[in-house]
Amino acid sequence: MDYLFYLCGTDCMNRYEKRQITLEEIEAQAEYSLRYSFSVVGLLEESQAFYDMITTRVSYIDMNMNPTVMGKSHTTGRKEVIFWCKAQYKNKDFQAQFLRDSPEMAALVRLYKVAREVNAAHMEELKQCPGSPLNTPRVADKELKKVKR
Repeated sequence: MDYLFYLCGTDCMNRYEKRQITLEEIEAQAEYSLRYSFSVVGLLEESQAFYDMITTRVSYIDMNMNPTVMGKSHTTGRKEVIFWCKAQYKNKDFQAQFLRDSPEMAALVRLYKVAREVNAAHMEELKQCPGSPLNTPRVADKELKKVKR
């Protein structure tokens, strides 16, 4: 529910605590917020594109000032239970049952699909901006390739 509230807003959280709003209404308001309230909607698996979108949308913020700075690698671990867990969540039958059992998670999955749509629309819009890093090969990409070698 916390993730739904991040998208829906404090108002939703307060109304939910007072039982004045349903999950469906929270999802609808969160979808509306995704579509109309965010200047940039980024996706975790496309973080560099998100940084480029911010640089384009808010030109005084340059997200590429330190192209060689990289965070530490972090993993979820190597224990057998983690591999079992990952295998479970890749299983389509398990996923379907999980979404049936958790309407909140099902709402988040639907909202993720909306976020992908909005992200694509934002990307197309921002590519129209002159000088957008979304239109040019990035110096930072070249620098990162050097660092990785």
